[in-house]
This record gives sequence, C-alpha cells and structure tokens, in this order.
Amino acid sequence: MNLAIKECNRVKNLLENLQSFHKPSPGKKEPVDLHKILDEILLLTQKRLSQMEVKIIKHYALGLPQVPAVTDQIKQVILNLLQNAEEAMTAKGGEIIISTKERDDQVQLRIRDTGVGIHPEQMKKLLDPFFTTKSSIKGTGLGLSISCNIIHAHGGKITVTSGPGKGSEFTVSLPLKGT
Repeated sequence: MNLAIKECNRVKNLLENLQSFHKPSPGKKEPVDLHKILDEILLLTQKRLSQMEVKIIKHYALGLPQVPAVTDQIKQVILNLLQNAEEAMTAKGGEIIISTKERDDQVQLRIRDTGVGIHPEQMKKLLDPFFTTKSSIKGTGLGLSISCNIIHAHGGKITVTSGPGKGSEFTVSLPLKGT
C-alpha cells in the first residue's frame, strides 16, 4: 500500500512539473531559482538517463541568489544542454555533472559530460546556426545557437570546453542584475 501511495505522489509531482514546464511565461524577466528549474528538468529526464545508466552528479552552491530571467527561456537552454550531454554518451554509462556558483556578480551554471567530446574543427562552428554533429534525424543544428541567443539576450554568455574523448563542459553565465 505504501508503495502505491509513493508512486501516486511521484506521478502527481511529475504532472505538476510537466504543467509548470510547459506553461509559457509572460516573457518578462523575473527572479528565478536556478536550482528549482534544474531539478524540474532533471525530473523530466530522469527515467531516460537512468535507462542509459547515466549518473547525474549535482554540485549546487549553497545560498545561490536568484537571477533575473525569463523562466521558460532558461528552461529551454538547460533542457537543450542536458539533451546534448545525454546524446554525447555513445554507450551505456557515463556522468553528467551539474554545478552552480556565484562569481563576480554573476551566477554560473556548468553542465559537464563524460561523453565523446567535440573535435577542435567542430568547436569553431559549434554555436553557428544549422551546424550539427548529429544526423538529420536527431538534430537541426539550432539548439545551441538558439540557447546562445537566449543567454545573450539575458546579458550573459555560454562558453564551451571540450576535446575528443574528454567530454564537454558548457558554462552559462548570467548577470545578477537585470539588463
């Protein structure tokens, strides 16, 4: 009986998060809790990552301040980065490490994977529209470009470090003061 109640509560929470995730915002910046957004998106991707035996490791900064942002746009960026990290895992297993910190009047979010990494020639074009390393079935090459534009519109930036066989790390920096 306890298991049934626990599963019902899990499904209820999942549905609430789905409703929250898909509810469009008014497009205005408001203070957002980055950890809450991350946890909502991780809940949505948890089953798929678990099936792939990908371990999520979270290093959240204590007392991370809220950032002025358009919630659904930040969710779109985080979801895109997590999906890219997931797709970088070519075999079962691996890790996605998510960390946050406050630094120099900014909040930084890092998403690092232990996937295949990105070749140096591809790194030059990585944030360009329509550039993709995936098959046409899996991607259009717009996800990172759109994500970059969203973060720039928030006064922030996205940086990438990677190498073949070394995984990738995407760092999103957002200002604590609105732009």
